[in-house]
Amino acid sequence: MIIKKAKNLKLVSFSYLNQAISMALHLLQVKILTSFLTQNNYGGWNQVQVTINFIIVIFTLNLGHGFIRYASSYTKEFKEKTFFSVLTFQTALTFLIILIMFPFQSAIMVFIIQKHSVILYFLMSLTSILIISISNIQNFLLVSGKEIQMIRQNLIQVVSDVGFTVLGVLLKHDIVGALAGYATSKLFCFALFSWINKINYRKLSFSSEIIKTLLKFSLPLLSISIAYWVINSSNRYLINYFLGLDAVGMFSVANRFPMMLVIIFTLLSTIFLSNISRLFDNGNMERVSYWFSIILRIFFVVGTAGGAFLIAANRPLTLIVSNKNYLFNGLPLVYLFVSLGSLAFGGFQIISRLYDLEKKVYQNSFNWIFAMILNIILNVSLIPLLGIVGAAIATGATFVIGFILAIIKRPKQIDINVPWVKIIIVLSVSFISAYFYAFYNEAEMSILSGFFTAIIFAALSLSLSFILRIITIKELVLLIKN
Repeated sequence: MIIKKAKNLKLVSFSYLNQAISMALHLLQVKILTSFLTQNNYGGWNQVQVTINFIIVIFTLNLGHGFIRYASSYTKEFKEKTFFSVLTFQTALTFLIILIMFPFQSAIMVFIIQKHSVILYFLMSLTSILIISISNIQNFLLVSGKEIQMIRQNLIQVVSDVGFTVLGVLLKHDIVGALAGYATSKLFCFALFSWINKINYRKLSFSSEIIKTLLKFSLPLLSISIAYWVINSSNRYLINYFLGLDAVGMFSVANRFPMMLVIIFTLLSTIFLSNISRLFDNGNMERVSYWFSIILRIFFVVGTAGGAFLIAANRPLTLIVSNKNYLFNGLPLVYLFVSLGSLAFGGFQIISRLYDLEKKVYQNSFNWIFAMILNIILNVSLIPLLGIVGAAIATGATFVIGFILAIIKRPKQIDINVPWVKIIIVLSVSFISAYFYAFYNEAEMSILSGFFTAIIFAALSLSLSFILRIITIKELVLLIKN
């Protein structure tokens, strides 16, 4: 048991060291790209990234989730056969659809970046196929119990992606340079990881029965993946349509930091939620209820403090990763609404685990589909009226309403003991006070002073949470011990 705990602690520590380094490198990449690319080109770069993500979400049919769900219990030989089957199926399907769409590539590229470009269509296609292949390798390591190796390779991939992308931009100051660098990185990583893990592609095999089995599990969950992409990314297309690529670039920078609040959920998920399935299967509902309740409380306490810091420090943060061209009058409002949405999204994700435990897949899918439709309606309505701020309001409103719906419709077998009124009080006081500070005073302060004041806002938010006893020191100590 002690050895297992030590391994888990090492895994968690390494995972979050990796995440911290990845965040720092991606922020560095944003700084360099916004320095060497025009706003128009940086907006185009983000459009390309969003489109690649869309290709991966749609064409992989969510088979990666099925692979992870089922292959962990397979024999080594059957794991390898499943890996090759999924890899072959996803690669062939993606290549076939890309080939079918080629006659329309000119219209597609005009829609994405407002200009014709065969080379960008080719680079996007190549990059998508390579990302799918690398993802399969990482999934294979995960089901084989090689989590540390997977995390190491993730870090190598991030370093490679940032390095090659920056090199491409330095050599050619446009989207083609950035994407050529990014594609080169993916090709390098695919070759390197295949070599490191001794993957013999001459043994490539395919089983339609394996794919059919995985699809039965994966396809019902595909709607959630699509909804997630729509809510988080599709507004870029509408911003581009109504406001242009320059606005896409500004929104992408402004959206980056507030959406990082979800990382708090990822940390809690890695440390605690992995134990909940075991407790649920053993019928220990009281402990499951305890874990869900305390995770939600900690998430909102820490997330609210983090959101108050981000809102108060919106201008210094934007200047650190970009330049004055990315500042605009509605920036504090964007940070406010996206931070609110990010918090609600984290809560949405935690509550979704209740649906997973009780196998309420279709109800969970309904919640996400409802949120997706609402997001599209809000974006179409608000972006023409309020511009970038409208996109932020749509994001915030979508996740808040989606979270409320998930709470109301949640399976009732597990009780949730969370003081929602107190959380709303702390959230309202923290975010509104941070917003008014940012709106009226921050432009007059230096970056250092702005950060110092933002830290005070975060500390006051935490203090208010402890005063109202949303979470106590005793509970935190017990949590750490467990």
